[in-house]
Amino acid sequence: MKIQRGTAAVVVVLLAYVGMEAFAIRKASYRTEPAYIHNMLIEARTATDACNIDVTALRGGFSRTLGRVTERYRRDLAERYPEEDARAIAQRIAEQVSSAQSAVATFLADKDCTDQEIKNHLQRYKIYARKG
Repeated sequence: MKIQRGTAAVVVVLLAYVGMEAFAIRKASYRTEPAYIHNMLIEARTATDACNIDVTALRGGFSRTLGRVTERYRRDLAERYPEEDARAIAQRIAEQVSSAQSAVATFLADKDCTDQEIKNHLQRYKIYARKG
């Protein structure tokens, strides 16, 4: 059986496209991980606090969302590390919180509160507050 050039080209293009899509999905999948979401929330809260941005009206909703995300993160860690007790899991979360806070502090040491990244954190804060 002989395959025509046009058919072979279409098959190659389709396989390349499917491969690129699979790669893109795999690369972006970390954004749905509880650790990533929790980190983004902590960074957003830290940035708004450090820059004295008035988010008083949003604080309740944001806190509820952060509580749910933290609990989901805690469950995820418990599943990943079944040998660890609640204290060890809490320590892991505390270390991640400290790391996120340090990242924002380091960023603000070089930039100021008018930087686009801080504006992005404020936007995230607003989005997550609405989910609360």
